[in-house]
Amino acid sequence: QAIEGVKVEGNLMPWPQQKDIAITNFSAGSDAYDIVYANTDLMCLYANSGWIIPLDEYIEKYEEEFNFNDIKPSVFKNLSWKDKVYIIPMVNNVIFLAYRADLFEAAGLEPPKTIDEMIKAAAALTTEDRYGIAMGLLPGTGFINDFNYYLNTVGGRWFDEEMKPVFNDEYGVKALEVIKELMQYAPPDTLTYYNDETTAALQQDRAAMALLWQSRALTMDDPNLSKVVGKIKFVPAPGLTSEKSGNAMVAHDGYGISAFTKHDPDLIFRVIAKATSEESIRKGAELILPARMSVLEDPELLEKHHSWPAALKALETARTQPIIPEWALLLETISRPLH
Repeated sequence: QAIEGVKVEGNLMPWPQQKDIAITNFSAGSDAYDIVYANTDLMCLYANSGWIIPLDEYIEKYEEEFNFNDIKPSVFKNLSWKDKVYIIPMVNNVIFLAYRADLFEAAGLEPPKTIDEMIKAAAALTTEDRYGIAMGLLPGTGFINDFNYYLNTVGGRWFDEEMKPVFNDEYGVKALEVIKELMQYAPPDTLTYYNDETTAALQQDRAAMALLWQSRALTMDDPNLSKVVGKIKFVPAPGLTSEKSGNAMVAHDGYGISAFTKHDPDLIFRVIAKATSEESIRKGAELILPARMSVLEDPELLEKHHSWPAALKALETARTQPIIPEWALLLETISRPLH
């Protein structure tokens, strides 16, 4: 109950199902949902379709009360469409490298700072009982997450200035070549892996390292899920050279307001603002990488959450997927020929 006298009922469901239900309801102009949870690519689709409303006037109105200056302008930019903000962020999420510190130390290896070092480490740490790396290469979001990192890091991009696809150039080829080389040291069914399978490979001691969303980091130290408690450490995804981290994926999740709501948007905004406030986010810091810098840079929390320093470093060079409304639907199609 974020606002006194206002009760919010939420439906928890897997991400793909949530997306399908939201699109179905929005397409029909249904007022079944007043608040929608969305990330960057879904925000574009919803905003461009007129399914959610811009929030700038409410952000300005309540800027002091809810301290929106605590959220980086770059985050709001990544949740904007045509220069208007549509989502109030709750979560930062970034891909970084999770690795078995004990195995690297035993082999005399430092955590890789470059893609070449990552390939060499994957080869050196592949044994009869364990793969050097786990990769999530299932068509769709899984494949795009990894390919996006390699493409951007080796110097490529998805589109040129005129939004013409250019990922089928020498950089795109290089990105796929790197993926193919690493596949030699990955589970043989890695082309069917998504985030869950990659996470499980680390947890169950079947891989020495993996590109991992920070949101999965906490499960590495859960004794109910993990055989490698205390053995996993985190660094930014390797770069092309050791001078700069790789351009891994960054995503921001948060809440928007349905254009079809029959309730007062001002009231709904205050509910969202309260739910994503510093006070609320601090309570949820055990589970997420907060979007609010006052929480994310808290010294006590940084010391407690050993994945946060690597995540903060990774955020400095991380990039979103293309911020276009078609992306949420196109990524499945684009990823299949690459796969």
